Amino acid sequence: MEIGYEFNNIKIKERIAVGGMGEVFLALQKVSELFERYVVLKNIKKDYIKNPLFIEMFFQEAKITAKLMHENIVQVYDLNKIDEEYYILMEYIDGKDLFQIGKGAFQKKERIPLPIIIKILEQTCQGLMYAHNFSDPSGKSYNIVHRDISLQNIMVTRTGVVKLLDFGVMQTSGSEHIETFSKIPGKANYMSPEMILGKDIDGRSDIFSLGIVFYQMLTGRKPFRNPDLSQLMDQILQEPIEPVSSIIEIPKEIDDIIMKMLAKNPENRYQSAGELQIEFEEYIFRNQIRVSSRTLQDYLEYLFHDEE
Repeated sequence: MEIGYEFNNIKIKERIAVGGMGEVFLALQKVSELFERYVVLKNIKKDYIKNPLFIEMFFQEAKITAKLMHENIVQVYDLNKIDEEYYILMEYIDGKDLFQIGKGAFQKKERIPLPIIIKILEQTCQGLMYAHNFSDPSGKSYNIVHRDISLQNIMVTRTGVVKLLDFGVMQTSGSEHIETFSKIPGKANYMSPEMILGKDIDGRSDIFSLGIVFYQMLTGRKPFRNPDLSQLMDQILQEPIEPVSSIIEIPKEIDDIIMKMLAKNPENRYQSAGELQIEFEEYIFRNQIRVSSRTLQDYLEYLFHDEE
């Protein structure tokens, strides 16, 4: 797709990003004669379109994603095809992802304040808990796992609401080819040990990935770093994690939370996003931390006011 291309009352305005599976565009959708809105359009590379198994999985999982309606999850509006190209149409988020927020803090020669990080992760847990527990009308769980939790896939809006993006490589129990596609990775640095080993995974894999996000937001670096993919995976599987407290000064409670999130055996991690969310809420309560969506809104204004 090219800038200026128009179809189905949608006009492509600009290219936002190029990823492994396709391109992401900002577009304007004319919903009616009186109403139009900005949306995000993600198209799928032709190499994937040629694979009927991928298309089957893509449609099946996109349909489930479109049913996820939660404040902390980006809404999917449509899944369709134009000129032999498949695309997903999604809610446009006016905000910044965690990578951009970390970069903004770094440029000010600061670290992201711990209460800000805790609030972001607490809201992320709310979105994950909803997705992990999502079920069909009969009450049967879809067993959704995001599989691609990373700095780039968590955003904070200008109004201080956290949004979880891109369930594009998610796993659900509804896939007839779950074993084949369970080995499709997200971003390698954020993969859990069980994902690397090709095992069946559940929401605890997302908790491990979120632990890496937590570690990175605090320290400015990932706990596992190696340009060689094979060696990186060996590190995740075998190498002990350097505690955050050995890098920066943090409360022991926070150090303990991160180490539990990053336990290599999922049995030793938090067993659900809800359990982790409660941990964050109790930490905020015990330490009398005043943090809200308005706090996040003000922090983004502080970091990025020069862009306006």
